[in-house]
Amino acid sequence: MTLRGFGAGERVALVLMECQLGMIGEEAAAAGSGLAKHAIERRMVDNAAGLVHRFRQLRLPVVHCTFNPRRDMAGTSINTPLFVRRFKARSLEPDGTLDDNPIHPALGPEPGDFVISRLHGLEAFHDTELDAILRTLRTTTMVLCGVSTNIGIPGTALGGLNRGYNVVMPEDCIAGAWPEAHQFMVEHTLNLLGTVTTSDDVLDALADH
Repeated sequence: MTLRGFGAGERVALVLMECQLGMIGEEAAAAGSGLAKHAIERRMVDNAAGLVHRFRQLRLPVVHCTFNPRRDMAGTSINTPLFVRRFKARSLEPDGTLDDNPIHPALGPEPGDFVISRLHGLEAFHDTELDAILRTLRTTTMVLCGVSTNIGIPGTALGGLNRGYNVVMPEDCIAGAWPEAHQFMVEHTLNLLGTVTTSDDVLDALADH
């Protein structure tokens, strides 16, 4: 099948948003994270892993975008309730060590992947090298996976379309803080920002591409 952004001459990259153990891992789910529970229930990592594997096979870019603030939270603006809990648990002594929140091992990274870490902000383009890397690779279409459907995915999708990229979002490769929020955003927001599809459809499009 042909997806928007997979036509002749289009260059495709896979962008993974905050697919980190502290966001979507089993321990996070056990600690009560609705986001991690939703990701696990819908097998988001397994679905995304299939895309990661195929992109690597085809030597197409795989880009991991992570949020790793310093342990003392210096350099991270505490201007959103999302960061308040992390700020309260910060190191009270100056500590330049970055938060230990690795990428989910089922997704990488592998040596050929790109990893872009940021200290602040809620989407992957703001003050990072993501745009520069994608442009250097002559990317025209980004396939966006990860979390969350509530904030990070629409924010990064908006950042991508504002910079001229086609944005494709396989719905089974993203998750939200709770199922109803995920469904609402998919139906009423994401489909206005790009192409909402499935991982199987992306695999089929890659085969044709």
